Amino acid sequence: MTQEGRIAASLLDREQRAAHGLAWFATYTEALRQLAAYAERMSAAERFGELEELVVRVGLGEYLAQMLGGIPMSQGEIARPGDLGLTLDQVAARVTPAVEDLIATGIRRRTARGWSR
Repeated sequence: MTQEGRIAASLLDREQRAAHGLAWFATYTEALRQLAAYAERMSAAERFGELEELVVRVGLGEYLAQMLGGIPMSQGEIARPGDLGLTLDQVAARVTPAVEDLIATGIRRRTARGWSR
C-alpha cells in the first residue's frame, strides 16, 4: 500500500479491510512471540511447570487456530488468510506437525470442567 516508498492514502482507503486484517494478524503474531518468550523465561528460571505449560499451549493453540481459520475483528467481521491474498497452498505450507499439535493439544486440554490431558 505504498507508492514511491510512501504510504498511499488512496490505496489504504481502498484496501482498508485488508489493512485492518493485517493489523490483527500482526497483533496475534506478537502475542505468539510473547507467549514463547514467557515460556523460555520461565524455563530458564526453572519455573515452567504444568500450569504454565497448559496456559502457553492453550494460548498458542487458540491463536494459531484463529489465524488459520479466521480472526474475529468484530461481531460480524473476520480476517482470513485469503483476505490478505494468501492461497490455501501457501497457508497449508506453514502448518507444520508442531503447529497441528499445538492446536490439537491446546484446545483438547481446555474443557468446560477444567483441564484435561
